[in-house]
Amino acid sequence: MQVHARKSGDGLVAGVIIVLALVLQGCATISHRPDFTQVQGYGDVIQFLDGHIKKTMTRNGIIALSIALVDGREIVWARGFGYADLENRIPATKNTIYRIGSISKLFTATAVMQLAQAEVIDIDVPFDTYVPEFSIRSRFENSSAITPRNIMTHHSGLPSDCISGMLRRNP
Repeated sequence: MQVHARKSGDGLVAGVIIVLALVLQGCATISHRPDFTQVQGYGDVIQFLDGHIKKTMTRNGIIALSIALVDGREIVWARGFGYADLENRIPATKNTIYRIGSISKLFTATAVMQLAQAEVIDIDVPFDTYVPEFSIRSRFENSSAITPRNIMTHHSGLPSDCISGMLRRNP
């Protein structure tokens, strides 16, 4: 996806469609996208996002979503969509707190790659080089050691059902 940016009276209008794509990645395609390079403010962007988010949520059965449009350090628009509590019809707001889920993997992988770039770690050496306490028996003969790269790309062979039953609607 191409990102366009242009300085306007309200600040930098940049790649806002990327925000939507990241939030709803894999859930929708954008059939008509305005040319945000010609935007003079945030009104057109907000109007587009507002309508597109609603349609995409309906089409894909997304219950709740909160989003913010940020320019530098300033939040220029924030809104909740759908229901934070569907059963009790409590609307999602810009301040709704969501379970962190898998997004923490992004921050962890970014930190690991920064360490690799600084040559503090090597993502292709066995993981237990950095975490000596790590130990797992492979069910395959002659399997190679698990590396940070394997873990970050989901190719480690680690069991994926280890948290089965741990996530509850009402803990």
